[in-house]
Formats: sequence, structure tokens, C-alpha cells
Amino acid sequence: MKTKYKYIEMRKSKKEDVYFVKSLEYGYDIGFIKWDTEDSRYFFSTVKGILYSQETLKDINNFLEQLKQERKNNG
Repeated sequence: MKTKYKYIEMRKSKKEDVYFVKSLEYGYDIGFIKWDTEDSRYFFSTVKGILYSQETLKDINNFLEQLKQERKNNG
């Protein structure tokens, strides 16, 4: 699974099904991706006050699609 993009990088938490989204330009987390068992889907939650470029949002969407496909394939 691709976890590193031009502007961001995802890293999995050791405790839960959570991925932290890190800005490669600034070097800090800009949000996280987490599985929601009630809605049976992943969601992206942002850190307040951060602006996202179209490219960054595309990369986040690409990663979400990979997670969705992986979950579908693993049952």
C-alpha cells in the first residue's frame, strides 16, 4: 500500500486502526484517518486551522480508496 506521497505521508498507529497524516513540507501531523464501525467506512479528520491543497486532498482520497479496497479484499 502506498503511504508516501508528494506532500503527505501516512503512518499507522500501533494501538488502533488509525493512520496519522503528516505534512512532509512542515513535518507535523495535519489530521488522521480512522475506521468508523457504525458507518463501516474510513473518515479523515483534520487538525483545526490547516488549509489543504487540491493535490493533498487527492492524495488523501487515494489512500482512503486503498484502505477501502484492502478491507473489502480481507472480508
